[in-house]
Amino acid sequence: MKIWRPLKAIFSKGKTRSKDEETLIGRIAQSVSGRDKGTVYVITGQQDGINVLVCDGKKRTVSRPKRKNIRHLLISEEKVPDGYIGKGQINADDMQISAFIEQKTDI
Repeated sequence: MKIWRPLKAIFSKGKTRSKDEETLIGRIAQSVSGRDKGTVYVITGQQDGINVLVCDGKKRTVSRPKRKNIRHLLISEEKVPDGYIGKGQINADDMQISAFIEQKTDI
């Protein structure tokens, strides 16, 4: 798996996030705090300036994503294939998401 990068490495302070946050959709992220610590997710949407919606395809499905603070995630450079993303949202089903996560994390 590729190296996990903290969010600070992707976004610098003082930079507007509107354009950069769109690039977060479809990226793989690992939870670093909370009871789900260590869980690998795919970012499926943006809720507001600080929260994103994540799913893993098993416990958290695409239709029922988890709201997560972006400060509690390590964002990877890995991204789901372009065929899974359309018009700023994830179009893949849960089996495709969970298979992609397993493939990239070598579980």
